[in-house]
Order: sequence, then structure tokens, then C-alpha cells
Amino acid sequence: MDSIKGLNILKTTDAYSEAQRILGERFGHSNDLSDAYRERLEFWTKISAHDRKGLLKYSNFLRQCIIAMNSISELSKLSDPRIMKFFHNALSETIMEKW
Repeated sequence: MDSIKGLNILKTTDAYSEAQRILGERFGHSNDLSDAYRERLEFWTKISAHDRKGLLKYSNFLRQCIIAMNSISELSKLSDPRIMKFFHNALSETIMEKW
């Protein structure tokens, strides 16, 4: 990130605090973040039964959701039943049958 690139050279607590402040300003809007996670779930490309890489990528994303939900309260929206339906939409019928 260009906005904090030079701060890592300083290696001081002030530089770290400043980097956190800048990142918070740019990416700290939890409602926007919540919407972004939901949209990724909603529009995830269907994963075929033999797509190992696609399934691994989806698994990694779901882990990110869990980790983020533990630290950002607005992401609890992902537990809403209307959102939960998107979790299985990405899986092909074959995967769903085996699951």
C-alpha cells in the first residue's frame, strides 16, 4: 500500500500507530466490509465436483469469514439465514449430494 509504504522503515511505535490509523480510515468501514463479504458469497462462481483448486479457494474464503466474524461485529450478518443460503450456492449438485 502506497499510503503506508514508508512507515515500515521507521520501526517505531508511532509509525505502527500511524499505519493502523491510515488503514482504519481507508478500510475500517465495517458495514462496507460486511457488504463486500456478502457480495463475494452471493456471486461466487459455481464449483464443479472435480475443481480442487476452486474448492480450496472457497474453503480459504470461508475461513476468512469465520475469522473476520470473530473480530468485526457487523459481520455477524453473515449468520443470517438469508445470507447462509449463499454458502451452498457455490457448490455443484454433485458436491452437495456427497456432503
